[in-house]
Amino acid sequence: MAEVAEGKVFDEVAENMDELRGAGLRITGSTRLVLVEIVDWDDNQIRAYVCEDVGLVDLVDAEGKSLVSPDRIAVTPFEVELTRDGDSPFLLSERKVWTGKNFCN
Repeated sequence: MAEVAEGKVFDEVAENMDELRGAGLRITGSTRLVLVEIVDWDDNQIRAYVCEDVGLVDLVDAEGKSLVSPDRIAVTPFEVELTRDGDSPFLLSERKVWTGKNFCN
């Protein structure tokens, strides 16, 4: 995770993963970005709108039973920020669910 995220995004994901592990739950599958729209950038920062699809992700209990509702919303809009220091790679530094009009539809 440290290869792609930093700061509060890294901390939130690590905490969520620890909570799931502690509850005997695990995540299977993978997410994908179905839209990426860069809205602002410079040498050390990129701001973008992204649509994340979790339709192939499952949350399962210790017996392997899915806990995901079949009615869940699979694609969620986010506003993200990636930052870097000097020549280092860009890392995800902020990720907020977009609360305005859904641009993923």
